Amino acid sequence: IFIDIMRWQRAKLTIHKKSVTIEGGILNVSTQDMPFNKIQSVTVVQSALGQILGYGHLQISSGNALQPIVFKYLENPKIVRQVIQDKIEE
Repeated sequence: IFIDIMRWQRAKLTIHKKSVTIEGGILNVSTQDMPFNKIQSVTVVQSALGQILGYGHLQISSGNALQPIVFKYLENPKIVRQVIQDKIEE
């Protein structure tokens, strides 16, 4: 549990001009990058408590990836989803 909390605290979502990048981890740092033109869906998953408190999980899927990029416990995930969708449409 301690490692998962540390990993969550070190997560970073960056929206660039042409892609989105997620970096995370303390002991094992990983970086996932996905160009906007490869994104097929952007999904927000929120529990009842997440809806009340304004946090949730953001999932970004592409046709090439076996699993979506998931950014957990994100504040205001619906706003972030809208920003990504706006970038896709540019």
